Amino acid sequence: PRTLDRTEQQSSLKQIVADLRAAHFNTILFQVRARGDAYYRSSYEPWAENLTGILGKDPEWDPLAFLLAEAHNAGLEVHAWFNVYKIRGLSAVGQSVPLHPARRFAAWVHEVDGEGWVDPGVPEVRDYLVRVALEIVRRYDVDGINFDFIILTKTNTSDFI
Repeated sequence: PRTLDRTEQQSSLKQIVADLRAAHFNTILFQVRARGDAYYRSSYEPWAENLTGILGKDPEWDPLAFLLAEAHNAGLEVHAWFNVYKIRGLSAVGQSVPLHPARRFAAWVHEVDGEGWVDPGVPEVRDYLVRVALEIVRRYDVDGINFDFIILTKTNTSDFI
C-alpha cells in the first residue's frame, strides 16, 4: 500500500480490480506473504508493517478477504503470491504478535546479501511453510497460489549454509 489509511488502501484495491477488469485481465496475483509477514489474518505470522506502520498491528480489516470479494465479484481470479524462503529485508525485525519467524526461528535464518532467508534444508522449515500455505488455502477462497523466492541468490551454497 502507498498509504497507512485503511480507506485509501481499500479504495486502491477497488481501483486495481476495476482497472484490471477493464483491461481484460482474468487473474490477480496478490502478495499475501512478503517477508515472513501477512496481508491476511494469520495465526502464524504478524501483520505486514506497511499496512499500519507497525509490524504485527492489526489493521482492523483483512486485505486478502477484501480483495477476494472485490475480484470474484468482478469475475477475476485471485492467486496468493507467497514469498517462500526470503523472510526479511535489510532492516532489523522488531517485536510483534505473533512473533516474526526471523525472531521466533532465528536458527533457521541465514544472511544472504544482507537479507534473511530460512534454510530449506531444515525439515522444520518445510513443515512450517506448509502449515502457513495450508492456512491460506483452507481459510480463503483463493484460486491458486504462486510460490516465489524459492531459489537462493548465491551459487556456492557453502557461503551461507
